[in-house]
Amino acid sequence: MSDDDGGLHFGWRPRRISLGDFTLKLDPRFEAEMRALLSAPPSPALGNLILSPSWNLFDQSYLNRMLASPPPAQPTAPLVPRGAGPDTPRPGEVGDVLKAVWAVPSVQRAANDALGRMSRRTR
Repeated sequence: MSDDDGGLHFGWRPRRISLGDFTLKLDPRFEAEMRALLSAPPSPALGNLILSPSWNLFDQSYLNRMLASPPPAQPTAPLVPRGAGPDTPRPGEVGDVLKAVWAVPSVQRAANDALGRMSRRTR
């Protein structure tokens, strides 16, 4: 029942899943060009472009809209609902943390979605 690594398997071992070798291979010409760009100091034109941009290239109406647009609206409901907490204060326990995490609606949705995907795979 035990293995050389000390784990108990009870006669069942999970299969190892291999999704293949997804190593990025770049064109050698592109790699040589990248090395040349990285080894040389930046050009003065690039430095001027970054340090003193030409603001008149921007469309004035776009800049006006961007500056005059109101800030994004705040969500109406909190992402994590506030719990009532215990009647009398006491030190928290692991179970308290787990209950609080499970009370978050997005955690419940994600767990239920994962459970549904797993049950569909086993059919």
